[in-house]
Amino acid sequence: YQRRVRGSMKRTFITSFLSLLLFFHYVTCYDPQPTYASPNCVFINVEVQVCASGVISLLSNLTTWQTTSRIVPPSVQSIIGQLPMEGSYSIASWLCSPTVSYSTNKVVLLVHGATYSHLYWDFPYQPEKYSVVRALQQAGYFVLNIDRLGSGLSDHPPFAIVSLEAAAIYIHQIIFKLKNGLIGGVTFNEVAFIGHSMGSAIGAYVLAWWPLDIDYYISTGLAHSISIGTIALALNVFPDVDQPIGYLTTYSGTRGSLFYYVSHTDPSVILIDEINKQTVTAQEAISAFSLDWSVAMSLARVPVLIVLGNYDSLICPPLGLLLQPVCDTPLTTAAQREVGRFPLAPSYDVYVIPNAAHDCTLHNNADIAIGQIVNWLNTETS
Repeated sequence: YQRRVRGSMKRTFITSFLSLLLFFHYVTCYDPQPTYASPNCVFINVEVQVCASGVISLLSNLTTWQTTSRIVPPSVQSIIGQLPMEGSYSIASWLCSPTVSYSTNKVVLLVHGATYSHLYWDFPYQPEKYSVVRALQQAGYFVLNIDRLGSGLSDHPPFAIVSLEAAAIYIHQIIFKLKNGLIGGVTFNEVAFIGHSMGSAIGAYVLAWWPLDIDYYISTGLAHSISIGTIALALNVFPDVDQPIGYLTTYSGTRGSLFYYVSHTDPSVILIDEINKQTVTAQEAISAFSLDWSVAMSLARVPVLIVLGNYDSLICPPLGLLLQPVCDTPLTTAAQREVGRFPLAPSYDVYVIPNAAHDCTLHNNADIAIGQIVNWLNTETS
């Protein structure tokens, strides 16, 4: 028995030592890669206009919401009334061509979530496994992968103008440019939107305000409701001193517990995520907690796919005395909770990824999540 205990302790020590070596290797030898992109991708700065008055007009227009019960939330009114800037901003974008023969005029627009950049979709570690961009290219799609305003290589204006509502305005402009040949000289007839978390919420506003913009809508890491994990996220962000006032980021060492099902995640993924982490603005956080995006999502008039990790603490309801977040439980499933939430959509599907959490395309079974996205698109666009 003592021999078995000593052997177990020895293995634990060796495992811990190797993990520590791996950590220091990446911290000292691995630099952030803000310009990284897959092959066949061309960098393009897309100019957009963002104005406070435009946000006020859209939020105030009840007819765009198709319901008489919507009003402009007081929290949004007070913040938008103080917006300090209007103007033109640059959105860093990568237009990626298919890597196989193709005959399509469709493009997939990728919009990342809070504290991420375009690297969420084009992960610089084992991209053949974790890159959604490469999977879409290999399936014959054009892809536009962007850094949202306030993230990565895109402009970082004062925080008060970096909101989900303002983001919807410039995403609308980007879609207009895609459909009119103003990005890369290629004209696309249809745009599939794939968002992650806060990026999905931005897409929901576009669905509500410009029903003809998005032809296929995929939301990852976001459904119609949020869970107690959002409180943990709010408690684990702090001001990023390297960015303008009002820009926040996560404390070091917290991303694993916040965004991953750690026991089923490569530690290198979490380390590289930490090194490349970005920010979220205080205004974006206010927009997110208003939950207006949930109402907007219900106005989708196009095919919808929801992809969730089964242990996503930000989305899945808590279960049992330990409050373990679980999306599919013996009592209810994520699909059942979405019943009746898309009354205008011609179809909707909900897929729950086992052994995954919020960043469902960055776990050991990334092929399941990414494969589901690509297969759904192939079916819907065929």
